[in-house]
Amino acid sequence: MTQRAANNADVIEVPVSLHGFWPGFEIDEWARAMAFMGDGLRWRLAEPGERPRLAIVSVFASEAGRWSAGGGAVPAGVTSLQFIGESRAPDLDRFDFAMSMSTLSDPRHLRWPLWCWNLRVADGSLAALQRPAPERTAHAATVRARPGFCAFVVANRSARERLAMFRMLSAHRRVDAAGPVGRNVPPIAPGTLAKRAFLRGYRFALVYENRAWPGYCTEKLAEALAAGCIPIYWGDPHAARDFNPACFLRREDFASDQALAQRVIELDTDEAAFMAMAAQPCFVDDRVPESLSDETARRFIQRVLVHAGVPGA
Repeated sequence: MTQRAANNADVIEVPVSLHGFWPGFEIDEWARAMAFMGDGLRWRLAEPGERPRLAIVSVFASEAGRWSAGGGAVPAGVTSLQFIGESRAPDLDRFDFAMSMSTLSDPRHLRWPLWCWNLRVADGSLAALQRPAPERTAHAATVRARPGFCAFVVANRSARERLAMFRMLSAHRRVDAAGPVGRNVPPIAPGTLAKRAFLRGYRFALVYENRAWPGYCTEKLAEALAAGCIPIYWGDPHAARDFNPACFLRREDFASDQALAQRVIELDTDEAAFMAMAAQPCFVDDRVPESLSDETARRFIQRVLVHAGVPGA
């Protein structure tokens, strides 16, 4: 039963069941991503025999619960929230609510690109993408002085566009690959913070997605920006809706791979042009878009909890 925690009358416990998540997923990850809800909620897995208030369902299983941290099928009559971090549209005919990267406009859907999840789990907020204006020039100078030209961290070998650009850039200058694809430097430890630490040694980062799909913007672009690199990006055709288009290079802005590669080399050669781009804020006017703000997410989760009958929500 959902209740206020016994040791703190101001904290509401929300027992949930998890279904179809990736291996190793823990409820603590969900709680960290939901930090914008404040300290008044405690997310936890429902105990055996306890009816959850909310079933959170991802897409990494052909049968509900196959990889589930909570186990079993989604309980009948329990409010359901579909969570998708892939290039896949939500199913609001089957689920009560959804969070995904889709551009679908529906009051039961929250557009939440995977980079929002990734940064909130790692840092508790999106603050890693914001830098006060007085600090940006000095920051750009430190990025300019980095010893590495371009970083590349990829595990999926199937994206032809990404491999083509890796080869194109590598023909001009050394691109250091720390992932399974094209590895030519020692591998890095798993996790967002380890990857960010690696990227901080480079001026550019090649961060193509696995595929192009409207809204499909994973952690790659945001991780490069958080590390201070100038990202070289392909994937979500609407990425400039969320990020300042002056702070990264988009493949669709160039006639060919060669033209994009040439622009990268020009920036790396022209200190003034490099500094101007590296000093740009990640967001237009350094403000998180309203659609991705903590307040927008808070209102959405509040509606989910009210629908789930959480007392005090």
